[in-house]
Amino acid sequence: MRFDGTGKIADDFYVLGSPHVPVYLLDGASPVLFEAGLTALSKVYEEDIRKVLNNRAPAYLFLTHSHFDHVGAASRLKALWPKMRIIGFSKVGEILARSGAVDLIRTLNQISACNLPKRLETSIPACFLLLKTSRGSKIWLRTRARGSSRKLRIT
Repeated sequence: MRFDGTGKIADDFYVLGSPHVPVYLLDGASPVLFEAGLTALSKVYEEDIRKVLNNRAPAYLFLTHSHFDHVGAASRLKALWPKMRIIGFSKVGEILARSGAVDLIRTLNQISACNLPKRLETSIPACFLLLKTSRGSKIWLRTRARGSSRKLRIT
């Protein structure tokens, strides 16, 4: 299901953050977040969650799968609400425990942050990434927001 906007869509159910990469909130006695979106949108998610819950904290964060755009802000949300329990299928934990998985998720989140719509841009580091291949080569990748310019240098 896709939504054109954010906000309340049913009794106690909200689409928050960005309609392109949202998190979902089911409010109640023990509020539940579904998905953790992109790292670069963590502040937007936090602000929207706080608007709905006021001084309450989410009790759970449910991760449906381990794609970078579904788990990116999980560590930030956990830091904000340390008592919140993170729940997911065992496969999510297995994938996130793999060597290099978190690094790849971080890299993909940085690349995605460079392509956010202007109104959602956040104070992220410059879109300049150092990627290392399995053979030790270094690839510097520089992109500007919204794909206006891309430069690739292999060393």
